[in-house]
Amino acid sequence: RAYIDEDDCKSGTSTRLYMHLVWQEDWTNNPFARSKYIKGKLVYQKLLESQQFFARQYSITNGKISLSDMEEQLQNSVLPGDDVKDLRE
Repeated sequence: RAYIDEDDCKSGTSTRLYMHLVWQEDWTNNPFARSKYIKGKLVYQKLLESQQFFARQYSITNGKISLSDMEEQLQNSVLPGDDVKDLRE
């Protein structure tokens, strides 16, 4: 199963985020654009045996990825609701 290890530099601990799905909401439409991007949310679990799901917004711009620190707790469902489509600027 795919996962992301998130390191906390202040405490020296690491949290494993088990990927559930990647939602792609917005991307560059023009293939000739100078700057290319894709935006969406990563939906993940912190514990495999739990049915709790979380989401964070991500963006990839010109090959550089950024992941938001703001975590959203989603409904306890395998498929996320429509709120997974809401992106912050």
